This record gives sequence, C-alpha cells and structure tokens, in this order.
Amino acid sequence: MIENDIITLEDDSNYGILLDTKLDDNNYFLVVELDDNEQPKNNFKVLKEIIEENDSYVIEETDALVLNKLLDMYRKKLN
Repeated sequence: MIENDIITLEDDSNYGILLDTKLDDNNYFLVVELDDNEQPKNNFKVLKEIIEENDSYVIEETDALVLNKLLDMYRKKLN
C-alpha cells in the first residue's frame, strides 16, 4: 500500500491513504474515509499493518499518541 491508494476494509468502506510511515518498526497508514464518489469524508483513521507468515492485513490503531504523531507528520508534509 502506498499514498493515494484506495483500500476497502472488511465493512466495505473505502479509504484513501494520506500518509504511510514507519514508527517503532511498525507500518502505519493515515487514511480518510471516501464517499461513493471517492470524495473525502470527515472520518480519519490510523491503520497498522500486521504481517504474519506470508500474509499482511491492517487493523485500526486506537493509540491516540500514534494518531497525533501521524497527524503532525501529515500537516508538516502539506506545508
């Protein structure tokens, strides 16, 4: 997964990847939910990539510190 990709989660909701980065040896993605026209909604999440054996998947990261770090990184990227 890379920035600007669109991913579909298990609940069939689509998210655009705004930022992909590595923190503490983990891959994280700052994503924004997209509507049916692929326009951003005001719903942001941080996803953490889990790699097991030959498979990878993402889970929602609930740690507020990680979310804040990624938001700061994204803001700096925009400036």
